[in-house]
Amino acid sequence: MLGVIVITVLLGKVLSFVGALGQPFSPDGESTGRSHLWNFISPINLIIKSDKVSLLSYNPSSKSLTIVKIPDETYLQASLGYGKWPARSIYQLGQTEGKKIGAELLKLTITETMGVPIDGYLVFQGDSSNKGVDAIVEDLRSSPFTTLGMISDIKTDLSLWELLRLIMEVRGVRFDKIDNKDLSQSQTTSWTLLSDGRRALEINQSLLDKELGSYLIDESLSLEGISVAIYNSTDHPKLAEKAARVVTNMGGRVVLTSVIKPRLEDSVIIGSSSYSYTRLGKIFAPNCFKKSCKDQIAKISEENNSLKTLPETQLTIILGEDYYKKYNNL
Repeated sequence: MLGVIVITVLLGKVLSFVGALGQPFSPDGESTGRSHLWNFISPINLIIKSDKVSLLSYNPSSKSLTIVKIPDETYLQASLGYGKWPARSIYQLGQTEGKKIGAELLKLTITETMGVPIDGYLVFQGDSSNKGVDAIVEDLRSSPFTTLGMISDIKTDLSLWELLRLIMEVRGVRFDKIDNKDLSQSQTTSWTLLSDGRRALEINQSLLDKELGSYLIDESLSLEGISVAIYNSTDHPKLAEKAARVVTNMGGRVVLTSVIKPRLEDSVIIGSSSYSYTRLGKIFAPNCFKKSCKDQIAKISEENNSLKTLPETQLTIILGEDYYKKYNNL
């Protein structure tokens, strides 16, 4: 009997440990906003917050690393209704709220600014907070002892297993596979004078999309070439167009954006099983993977014959109120 109890306790400890590997390792604030874990196959895009803000993208298929540096003076339209702020201020802006949402605010803002999905964040504290992203990447690629010392300085919504896997992958990237992009040295930004006389960098969205599409593309999504229709089932205008920008920048093929009824609370995705279905579904309609949305799909299909008259469309994304709230509700 005692042996059974001991085995049960040990099994519980093991299961608890395994479960913890899928939880945020050391979240910065109350909200992580992550809808899915990294599958180690798709590219992963992360916000790096150290001395400045950067976007780090690792592509497992090409074993390559892209770093996009966002200058402090770049004025961005912050998500969640905060208005326009310089990049250097957005994290602290979110930290002033009672919920401490600085990292989450950065993730959402960069997703909307750059039109690419941001899968997580790494906020560096302590000595690492004063380092540039290049020095941080070099530290991650150096000795394991240096890396272990850095982990204690990291606040992240990645799980421990994701974080360790990412470090292992980064260490394996060849030097010639690391691509540095600085938006201050790019044609996508230009200097402008603010009303108070200060100079600021503004981003040209169309030029940015063209540039990002050349090095942040998801090759698997692009090679599948599946046609995608995106519908807005809310009362908020331009929602489908915003999502279409993200899909296009990822390498997807959007053939239609439109408005649809009835109004939905949760977004849904319709299509056959494929890499594109899973990848886009987890980004735009995560609840379809957490619970069945067959009833919603049936209701939409009954009320919208247009969904049945698009033979060229292989994948349909219908955006609900949850997608709008993600970027606009405090």
